[in-house]
Amino acid sequence: SPSSVMLVMHEIVAGESPICLAEVIRRLREAARGGKAGSRIAPLLASYASRLQVPGHAYESEWFVPSGERAKPRDRSHLDASFKKPDLIHDLEIMAAMGRIVEAEVVVPRDRLAKEALRLLGIGRVSQQASQRLDLLVDEAIAKGWIEETSAGLMLPKNP
Repeated sequence: SPSSVMLVMHEIVAGESPICLAEVIRRLREAARGGKAGSRIAPLLASYASRLQVPGHAYESEWFVPSGERAKPRDRSHLDASFKKPDLIHDLEIMAAMGRIVEAEVVVPRDRLAKEALRLLGIGRVSQQASQRLDLLVDEAIAKGWIEETSAGLMLPKNP
């Protein structure tokens, strides 16, 4: 029933945000029929997603994201390789992982930050395109004031 589907979607989003709609749909299909549900159900689930209300979360550009707070980085090392792609991880979660690395190491060279953040997320290798995206995310985290770039490297801002 629509209400039971919405309830399961709510549980997935509340527990794992930020999460993309495609991953929520995959999880619903898997729960319903072992992952073998047809693609015809995707538009229906997308319409449910647009109406889903999860306190503390927003639905933006096919992603459920935490509103008003930073994301929490999640380790994906136990997942199948098809789910360990940087494009399946929201920018907020990658930047949160960068923040954790900088917090733990105090000063991190810029060229090492993105790789270390991805390791924290359980991802080993990335394409050149993903590397470019990660470099832009370092710039965005700096612009947001989440990390600071100094001559020694990247660190947490002195006055957050």
